[in-house]
Amino acid sequence: MDLRMAERRRIFDIHGLRQLAAQAVNRSADDVLDLEKNDETSLNRSFLITMRDGFKMVARIPYEFTPAKYHSVASEAATMAFLHASGLPVPRVYGHSPVTDNAAGTEYIFMEHINATPLEPLWFGLDCCGLSRCLCAPRTF
Repeated sequence: MDLRMAERRRIFDIHGLRQLAAQAVNRSADDVLDLEKNDETSLNRSFLITMRDGFKMVARIPYEFTPAKYHSVASEAATMAFLHASGLPVPRVYGHSPVTDNAAGTEYIFMEHINATPLEPLWFGLDCCGLSRCLCAPRTF
């Protein structure tokens, strides 16, 4: 296994993650139809979770090497919840755990799945007008 793959290796209980995801949205673990790897960033791996009725949500777990995992997860979940409550178009947080003492054995954030283009790949290609629109009126972007 090369170094980059070893750094991103994360051992956790996938059945426990499914159970926790279902509980976060008041469902049974039997309602989880599919859990598939969705994306990888520099600090997290995300999974798309699909329920039997078509409802979708995202689970994000930090890599083992993510600095200050407890604070990173807790801060991100709290920030997203605050921004969502303020009316900004960010995913709703369904649940999170900044500790590994849970059924999945890993820190996690469960959030709303939004079918949209992420801003990150577009950000550095925006001109001043585009950046201004994002920062001043994010609901219209």
